[in-house]
Amino acid sequence: MRLGLFRRLPWMVIAATLVGCGGEQQPAPSAGAAGNAADTTSQDVPAEAPAEVASSVELPTDGTRRMTSRLKELIAVANPDRTPSIAPIGRLADFRARLAKEQRPDQRVVLRSFVGWHALLVGETEQALAEFDQVYADLSQLKLPPQHSFFKNLRELNGIANLRYAEQQNCLANHTIDSCIMPMRGGGIHQLRDGALEARDEFLKLLELDPEAARPRWLLNLTNMVLGDYPDGVPERWRIPPEAFESAFDIGRFLDVAAGAKVDMLGLSGGVIADDFNGDLLIDLVATDWGIDQQMRLFINQGDGTFADRTDAAGLVGEFGGLNVVQADYDNDGRRDMYVLRGAWLQDYGQYPNSLLRNLGGAQFDDVTYEAGVHDESPCQSAVWFDFDLDGDLDLFVGNETFKSKSYPCRLYRNLGDGKFEDIAVQVGLAVARRVKGVACGDVNNDGWPDLYLSCFGEENVLFKNEAGANGERHFTDVTAAAGVGKPIGSFPTWMFDFDNDGWLDIFVAPFSGFFFDGNALPIVLADYLDRETNADRIHLFRNMQDGTFRDVAPEMKLDKPLLAMGANFGDLDNDGFLDCYIGTGDPHFGTLVPNRMFRNDAGRQFQDVTTSGGFGHVQKGHGIAFADFDNDGDQDIYAVLGGAITGDVYQNALFENPGHGNHWITLWLRGTQSNRDAIGARIRIRVISPTAGKREIHLKVDSGGSFGASSLQQEVGLGDATEVEEIEVIWPNRQRTRQVFKEVALDQSYELVEGVDDLRTIERPAVKLKGVSADGHHHHH
Repeated sequence: MRLGLFRRLPWMVIAATLVGCGGEQQPAPSAGAAGNAADTTSQDVPAEAPAEVASSVELPTDGTRRMTSRLKELIAVANPDRTPSIAPIGRLADFRARLAKEQRPDQRVVLRSFVGWHALLVGETEQALAEFDQVYADLSQLKLPPQHSFFKNLRELNGIANLRYAEQQNCLANHTIDSCIMPMRGGGIHQLRDGALEARDEFLKLLELDPEAARPRWLLNLTNMVLGDYPDGVPERWRIPPEAFESAFDIGRFLDVAAGAKVDMLGLSGGVIADDFNGDLLIDLVATDWGIDQQMRLFINQGDGTFADRTDAAGLVGEFGGLNVVQADYDNDGRRDMYVLRGAWLQDYGQYPNSLLRNLGGAQFDDVTYEAGVHDESPCQSAVWFDFDLDGDLDLFVGNETFKSKSYPCRLYRNLGDGKFEDIAVQVGLAVARRVKGVACGDVNNDGWPDLYLSCFGEENVLFKNEAGANGERHFTDVTAAAGVGKPIGSFPTWMFDFDNDGWLDIFVAPFSGFFFDGNALPIVLADYLDRETNADRIHLFRNMQDGTFRDVAPEMKLDKPLLAMGANFGDLDNDGFLDCYIGTGDPHFGTLVPNRMFRNDAGRQFQDVTTSGGFGHVQKGHGIAFADFDNDGDQDIYAVLGGAITGDVYQNALFENPGHGNHWITLWLRGTQSNRDAIGARIRIRVISPTAGKREIHLKVDSGGSFGASSLQQEVGLGDATEVEEIEVIWPNRQRTRQVFKEVALDQSYELVEGVDDLRTIERPAVKLKGVSADGHHHHH
């Protein structure tokens, strides 16, 4: 009987879906790869926030119509086999057609198994289970021994399908604040138990056949959790000790209030921006969905604890796709614009245009991609706004993804100050041709000029120093080797921040360990929780040694985790003045259900895993993440995009409300005049007096945070138990490195800081309560 193909089925079909997005299609093996020195001029920036008014321009604009028309053209000719968000649909139809024609019993079993798996991938889970039941019935006629590899693979498929069915019944249709948050408790325990019971039975049988198998062991523990039978329900030999999930610090529970706040967008993986788009001093949300035919969404903060979907009114209908999105006021008009990135991971089939969306006022947008000169159709996921030549206009670096088949060099779009850009990447040394998955920007040597760090999947990362060329023009020099920041090789999200408050920017870069090409994702995760060694890439935290070199301190900081990192960002969970990290995890396989991870910065001494105590361990796929104070209460809440990559792997996004920790805070809203209006790149030093720490400093950099997820540009600063703010020092991002000091700063207040204006302006922003869910924690998703 020719059943050999099925030995590779569980991991092969996912690898074929994503790895097959470029190049020739072939079966994926079960263990294989898948500026000019112009004078700066003062901008006309008032000492108060500009009043936003709705634009009188008819929407959608001509530019938007041109872009949405182009996107529709590309969607119409998209190769479904090479586009994961739609690929399983065509393949399911193909396997069904082949099954209908096939007469040989052994081949019908194989084809029906493929039909079942692809039905799962498109979201037809009950149909998938029916197909697998029929496969079991057919196999009884073929008299295969239970230990045959076909049975093993079928059990794994059926177990995963039943677990997904349980998720759909309990976590999607009957969602609670505890749903899918590991270790499961309270409302996270499934009330509809049939799917999880069947899954548990399959995983147990697999372990009886292969007691050392890592994937069924992980999933057995997870399944017992959702049934409320963990830990005692897991046989001791396969039990993950409960203490493996214990937090090193009790950060307090952050509840998911997305449903009550009306931002529980259902979809696949995507990016997020948290920022004020209509000038009312409330933080709004933009979320994207990487499905090529899926609509990005704009949610406007209503100031009453809820948000309203204003996508249509914003003129954004037809702006499909986008795995990531970043914001900035690129034209210095006081209105925040955004840039949507498309085509990531799709190789040559990812030749989709990115979109530059100009804010016309009142959160209404015009797609000016063609007009502004930034049209490019290259696979891309990461970009950063920064003023590389310090002329007061924000420039745009776009990190494209180059594969073996074709080169897609990165772009540096210089802002010409008139609404247009020109690509000068070649001239300045940034026409890099690598698979760039993350971009971070900051002044690592404190010379006043912003440098760049590129996270490149599958090869060394690159640090570029911004230097003056022979002719006075700026040029970027590769200093990676001297700085010692090339690792890890399989990296993904990155950022620059000052984790130890010493006034020097450090570099964080996290790995996409194991990925899904060799099916080793869950073994890596299991080994981490069992405190076993693996050879997988780990997080690197490069401490700035203040001499042009860096040292990886992740091991001593207890941050050297072999994570499957994707979306990630940083913020201050408890307002202690030290920056913490939230890492979204996972990979495209339906069976890779692993918790997102939160790490608290313990005064720069170490990072403490607070995933469980804070309720952050969501097992759905962690993509774009943003920290922001959505309710104006002085602490940062967190928004996370949680859908997967494949058609049917949808989930609703989460909004984690900060419970508060009693520490003091200030919120700073910087406005540049000679510098770019958003003050992106500005450095902030806050000197405080604390009864426990004495005099200390808090150091920040103005930007949107990590490379996959965009936090608000207003600076939400924790002050710990400080009793006094002595002063705030700002070094503005201009060629003079203008230094400005502000005194007479009250605790627990919001301020506007305007470049060149000596006095702080107090901003009154009443706190609101984010709307939660019903008393029993339930929300029925429609």
